[in-house]
Amino acid sequence: MSDALSIGLTALVAAQTGINTTSNNIANASTIGYSRQSVIQNENISSTGTQVTDIQRIYDNFLASQKLSAQSSYSQLQAQSAQLQKITSMLSDPSAGIAANMQSFFSSLQAISITPNDPTSRQSFLSNADTLVSSFNDAQTVVDGISKDVNTQISNSVNNINTIAKQIASLNSSIFNAKQSANPGTANSMLDSRDTLLADLSKIIQVKVVANGNSTNIFIGNGQPLVMGSSFNQLDTIASSTNPNNIEVAFNINGNKTPISQNNLSGGTLTGLITFRNNTLPTVQNAIGRIALGLASSMNTINTTGKTLNGSTGAKLFTVPEIQVDAHSANTGTAKIDVTYGDISKISTSDYSLQKVAEGKYNLIRISDNTLLRSGTPTEINTAAAIEGLNISFLPAETNVSIGDQFTIRPTANVAGGLSLAITDVNAIAAASSTGAVGDNSNVLKMIALQTNKTTLAKGSLSLTDAYANMVGDVGSKSQALISTSTTANAVLKQASNALDSVAGVNLDEEAANLLKYQQAYQAAGKLIAASKLMFDTLFNIA
Repeated sequence: MSDALSIGLTALVAAQTGINTTSNNIANASTIGYSRQSVIQNENISSTGTQVTDIQRIYDNFLASQKLSAQSSYSQLQAQSAQLQKITSMLSDPSAGIAANMQSFFSSLQAISITPNDPTSRQSFLSNADTLVSSFNDAQTVVDGISKDVNTQISNSVNNINTIAKQIASLNSSIFNAKQSANPGTANSMLDSRDTLLADLSKIIQVKVVANGNSTNIFIGNGQPLVMGSSFNQLDTIASSTNPNNIEVAFNINGNKTPISQNNLSGGTLTGLITFRNNTLPTVQNAIGRIALGLASSMNTINTTGKTLNGSTGAKLFTVPEIQVDAHSANTGTAKIDVTYGDISKISTSDYSLQKVAEGKYNLIRISDNTLLRSGTPTEINTAAAIEGLNISFLPAETNVSIGDQFTIRPTANVAGGLSLAITDVNAIAAASSTGAVGDNSNVLKMIALQTNKTTLAKGSLSLTDAYANMVGDVGSKSQALISTSTTANAVLKQASNALDSVAGVNLDEEAANLLKYQQAYQAAGKLIAASKLMFDTLFNIA
């Protein structure tokens, strides 16, 4: 009879545990990140009755890994799309900005062609030219602002990664201790918290999660460890070695910062931001700069070959800044390189990398498509550069460049921001040809032709209008492609989430059935205890 009472008591405890676990599942049915729990009940081998050996957390690591990967892909696309929308907004307004002001600029040239001697038409042209210059300057200001904002977001992302990594490392330690305790089920809520942090981390950067006993090791990029058990490696940001205006992600190990190559990062908001800033933004910036360069240089060439109202040879209408060249921060040589424009029509929208690889030997790479244009002597390099519309010379001498030194050449990066109007005198506009009489309009007609003349840019295949339309079209296409790809990635993410929820999520119908099952078990155990009590009472009464 004592065995019957003991059996009833263990059954009562097990049923109560089942009711509590089921109640907890029902209460957390809508809790984000909660994984349902199940009672593991076995025969009590040390005596009679039953015992609850564990409160098991229902989870599928494979499905969870699929969801983390899908989340990283979606977040990366979303980050790129959000930034690209800012560029789209800048370029898409037909009533303002570069396109509208360029049209006004050429319309005022049309007015001069009709009345070349009219000072009013000439003043209108100078006003429109100044407005166009301002629109190029403003576009560069917007691009610079976006770049600075992206750098800030990159820095914030790195800080968030460090915060999450530290919390996961701490949870790893707590989970390990809980699993070693007499009540391993107490670790379930901590496991849910750790998985929620992993989901948050995957939004920022793609991670690879490797189980190590009760701990979780996390790797990023090409296998760089971020969290190892109860310790983590801190990330930091450093100035880019090739572009001082940008920051790069680096590991900070005991104060030593080691940069992580962009190619070694994938997925998440962080990668999306870096990809946009390093690839998309420079392309747009360079495209705007090339249009400004093509307009200013061509106008300067035409004006300097014509005759002004004063009968003198025309001067430059615009001032174009010098080509930007950034020396790698690790360069050890003292030489600098000077790059000037050659044939403007050959200028592309790409930046270039020049690196000394051996004595008297250099590599010239077009960065936009990572094409090695030439590997050879300075003379051979300059021949290849000329095909790209550039002239390269070393200051003071090539021998002052050390092996391994690198330079980044940005032919159009700062043109839009540094462009300015060089004249203020209406008489300085050379509307007449060099052989024409004062009041002739033949030279201004050449200026007007620049708007649609396809020999201006892209090696004689694009006019200024074409170049701008191509740029807007390219940005629009990329924006639409990102939106479409993001939609697909979001569908994949939802599918992965639903697959995990089907395993780890709470099914209220199932829990209601479990609740009824444990309630009946509880009642039966209670009746067994009551029967045992009745038998004891009967024996005592007989005595």
